[in-house]
Amino acid sequence: MANAIYEQGDWWYVVDVQEEDDNRKNWHELYYKGEEVTPGWFRNISPYAIATRAQFEQAVDELKLKFWLTDGKNGAIINT
Repeated sequence: MANAIYEQGDWWYVVDVQEEDDNRKNWHELYYKGEEVTPGWFRNISPYAIATRAQFEQAVDELKLKFWLTDGKNGAIINT
């Protein structure tokens, strides 16, 4: 995926940068096969920082487990 900060197979961490007059905010998004699947805690990382590789890997591991527990139903992990 274009503009991905980190990638792991079909998983991508993308930062949506929003520039304002006096600051710059980063909105954190995770994608799986092109669909946004960002967990709430990951979305709440400070908008003035970039998530670490470890945070990205933790989120991906959590989402993989959820995906596995839902028997591979991709829609079950969307908007977690």
